[in-house]
Amino acid sequence: MKQTKSTVFLLFLFSILSQHSLYAQEYIIRILSPEEKEIALLECEDYNQFNQGFAAIKVDSFWAFYDTKGTPWFYSMHLLYADNFTDNGLALIQTNTGYGFINNSGKIVVPAIYSSAYSYDFSNIALVEKDNKWGVLDAKGNIIIPVQFDGIQSLGAAIAVINGNNVAFYTQTGVPITGFDYIGYGASNYDVVNIKSYDGWSFLDKAGNISKPQFFGEVGQYAEGLIAFTYDQKLGYVKANGTIAIPADYESGDEFSNGLAAVKKDGLWGYIDSTGAVVIPFIYTSAYKFYNGKATVTKGDEWLVINKNNEVTIAEPENVTTEKTTHIAEVAANERI
Repeated sequence: MKQTKSTVFLLFLFSILSQHSLYAQEYIIRILSPEEKEIALLECEDYNQFNQGFAAIKVDSFWAFYDTKGTPWFYSMHLLYADNFTDNGLALIQTNTGYGFINNSGKIVVPAIYSSAYSYDFSNIALVEKDNKWGVLDAKGNIIIPVQFDGIQSLGAAIAVINGNNVAFYTQTGVPITGFDYIGYGASNYDVVNIKSYDGWSFLDKAGNISKPQFFGEVGQYAEGLIAFTYDQKLGYVKANGTIAIPADYESGDEFSNGLAAVKKDGLWGYIDSTGAVVIPFIYTSAYKFYNGKATVTKGDEWLVINKNNEVTIAEPENVTTEKTTHIAEVAANERI
């Protein structure tokens, strides 16, 4: 086919546009000072908010860490992915060899050899995977649970380690608490983990104590010293040491908050304290947790806010104050730049 000058020009233009589309940017963002002054204006494909003095931002297919002056760091590493620095000073990265972790000087602390990984959590541990096997790193990047298990889950008070159909529990420093004698786990926080064996449910606390198993139907999350459980389709509350604190006399219930728990009896809701004493009678169609001394309830079709004396009051707006820091704001589509 004979090429005209117009055809050549169009082919050239298509080539330029095609190359540009490889690096198409999704966002226009501003890096703003605590006083809302613009530090930098960027086109990027993705970004994270600032943490530990840096924000991970993806520009032209690669990630870099931008400091509070808007200066990019470590772009030459050609990172395929980067998460923000966490409290231990390490950030999850992905290179063409895999996932690893770097510090804020750009030093690779954990080699990028893993097939997948999670950033450090509030327990300062990171879960890593290689060849479909999982392990755990401590805050300094050392392996504390070998990368040889079928699954790992950070549960707060303990770490669940999965091997086939069985589960063992380890401390947050990688010390075994149990053998692979369990078949699952339930609700958890930094105080207590609900763990299940063929003999029933037990409770593992952060000190490593385990209660005797009991055949509960379901168990809720530990809150204010008690855990909701069901038995024979009724709900009660048990202590973490396995002692029944409030017998299973209720049709339904919620976890304790502000010293009270909403429970249902004979089709209506009220509130009990941690001794099981009824504090607010069973007169409500629905009832929700207390926060800051107040709870939302319904009486028929009417929504109400009550205090602990069962007096109708009003919901006060929460005065949430956040520290002003360097942050990122997206530029609106119709905003002038």
